[in-house]
Amino acid sequence: MFKRAERVAGEAHRALSDIAMRELKDPRVIPFSITSVQVSDDLRLAYVRIIPIGGVGDEVKLLEGLNSATGFLSRKVARRLQMKYSPKIEFFLDEHLSKALNIVQALDDLEDKDTLE
Repeated sequence: MFKRAERVAGEAHRALSDIAMRELKDPRVIPFSITSVQVSDDLRLAYVRIIPIGGVGDEVKLLEGLNSATGFLSRKVARRLQMKYSPKIEFFLDEHLSKALNIVQALDDLEDKDTLE
């Protein structure tokens, strides 16, 4: 059985993806992907992990743009989820994925090196 926080996280993920892509006009917010949303058990905090699409762009500016829009995003998410209180949204870069991509790149480089020998 799912906990309420998990259901809210799934709905918040869908709502944030839609709202961010359609309604945010900040030029710092380049196209990005939400890799995960975790909501605390008391439904007060939402931890949103993101990555820039294609791994290009200024990640720092992306985070600045999203953090400046957290109030707007929180209100929109609360309306969509029909919740009395909106979780406070905090954005983080998903470094797990970038580390995995670095490992894959290193393995590809090793494979290329082996074929040259």
